[in-house]
Amino acid sequence: MAIQTTKERNTQRRKRKLGVAKKAHLLGTLCNLDVALIIYNPENGQYDTYRSTDRESWPPPIEQILAHPTSQNKLPEDVERIISKRNERATHAAERKKLSRAEVASDELESEGRTLDKSLRKGRDVPWLPKPPSFDQTLLERFGGLS
Repeated sequence: MAIQTTKERNTQRRKRKLGVAKKAHLLGTLCNLDVALIIYNPENGQYDTYRSTDRESWPPPIEQILAHPTSQNKLPEDVERIISKRNERATHAAERKKLSRAEVASDELESEGRTLDKSLRKGRDVPWLPKPPSFDQTLLERFGGLS
């Protein structure tokens, strides 16, 4: 859904920048990582940056990052593909969970049915079924019941 007005776009931009900076801060703090975040706004040419350390040499130059053998330079398509796979796995897991819940419910109903049959055969009251109303003989005669 495209944001319609400039005011809405600026509000969303401000909120999302704050949100991603908070995530970067938490990632650095909780995982003991050095994090650098650079956000560029092409409309006004403004850069917003965040770094999780006070070192002046952080972040390193892009050439140094790319030269490292284990560097991962992800493009938007890469991230979208990762998110899509994760969503597919979550959907399949949810479907399996629903199926297993249905099987459990079916087994429980079967078990209750067997218990009900045994109770009825033995002439016991079944606690989860309402007891039939008791009619006295005069009511039956009054309404022409037993003839």
